[in-house]
Amino acid sequence: MIVILNRGFGTEASLEDRSLTSELSRLLDNAREHFYDTANRLFAYDAYARSSHFHDYRNLTRALTAFEPELLEDNNERKAFWLNLYNGLAINAVISHDLQEELQEHKLFYSQTCYQIGNHPWSLDHIEHGILRGNSPKYRALRKPFSKSHKVFPLLFEHGDPRIHAALYTPCQSSPMFSVFSSDYVDQQLDNACRNMIKNDVKISDDGSELYLPMIFKWYQRDFGSAADIVNFIARYMEDTSAAASLQQRMEERQLKLHYIPYSWIINTR
Repeated sequence: MIVILNRGFGTEASLEDRSLTSELSRLLDNAREHFYDTANRLFAYDAYARSSHFHDYRNLTRALTAFEPELLEDNNERKAFWLNLYNGLAINAVISHDLQEELQEHKLFYSQTCYQIGNHPWSLDHIEHGILRGNSPKYRALRKPFSKSHKVFPLLFEHGDPRIHAALYTPCQSSPMFSVFSSDYVDQQLDNACRNMIKNDVKISDDGSELYLPMIFKWYQRDFGSAADIVNFIARYMEDTSAAASLQQRMEERQLKLHYIPYSWIINTR
């Protein structure tokens, strides 16, 4: 059963005097500033739900029902909009479903919880795998999210950008940091998200022979490429350039073993 979170809340906001995309970015930035603990990557969902910040955000989501995403012609604006919308929907869904423990227990979280945008409901899966990954099947799925004849097909990016996996906020302990994007700086912000993920979530053994990676590199290996491509991706965003070069050399010499860190689905609430 599809759950539409932005129906029947408030009134449709006027889009004539403001840009919905920039306002979405501003309101999510407020949420991050006031309710997100960056150091520990925890979000105060209960406090946010009771705040005027969330009320304003919810009012903005009501405007999505009259929004036409095909009007976003600039690729950077499109990418920033869909990234922000995914992250906002994920937070809104935790609050609306009153999730307290493990995200994995709510099996319809990604596929059935939606925002109505224009005439179409968009779930987290639709946004991630349809829009941002260029209509690619999700992990362990065979079918693509949309057929070529689907009315939303022209909205989908032709090619996916693997950096989005460091940018999509999944409200649990293994989530990348909560990031907010603007059309003017989205490319740099995606690079920063990758640097943060590599710094915080990728570990190298003391002798440099083993590399411990977040599960997203296993789940979406088709986005990153071969094992060598994954190592090159990581090296590109490492702060220590000599360690990065050593990692790449070990990979070339087949002296590097890759491991994947178990994913924690526990809600990252504070």
